[in-house]
Amino acid sequence: MPISVKCGDCGKALKAPDALAGKKARCPDCGAVVAVPEISEEMEASSGRQEMDVGDLANDGADTPVEEASTRKPCPMCGELIAASATKCGFCGETLNSTVRSRERQSTSTLAANQLTGGDIAICVLCCPIACVVGIVAIITGQPARGLKMIGLALVMPFLGRAIMSIFQ
Repeated sequence: MPISVKCGDCGKALKAPDALAGKKARCPDCGAVVAVPEISEEMEASSGRQEMDVGDLANDGADTPVEEASTRKPCPMCGELIAASATKCGFCGETLNSTVRSRERQSTSTLAANQLTGGDIAICVLCCPIACVVGIVAIITGQPARGLKMIGLALVMPFLGRAIMSIFQ
């Protein structure tokens, strides 16, 4: 028997399945957290009257289910109710699927590996031939973006240095 609940924020009358008794759910209209009351003995005793009230509310179209227990699950990180098939929590942003999470971590580490560090730039500025060798080694070891950046910067630096020196002479 569904439990009748009223949203405290928008005032909408809602129905919650028995499985959500004593738990919290989200209002489908405004998104506010609604506490679903536990089923008391008085409610069970007057279940005939309760069912009629729920039926009347359902007929006027004002009721919508709060949450379906089979289609919602709590997020392991923040505890908010999310869709059971969700791969990412809409509240905290946590990736729930382990394969997607490992793919995101791999792409993040790849981006970091392709960036030039301060040491790489210093080598390119101070000693261009060594920077070219380090760039070639980076290309060979599987970091082509980083290697090409180092070689390009190492080849540009002598011309840039000469241009700066000619300005000050």
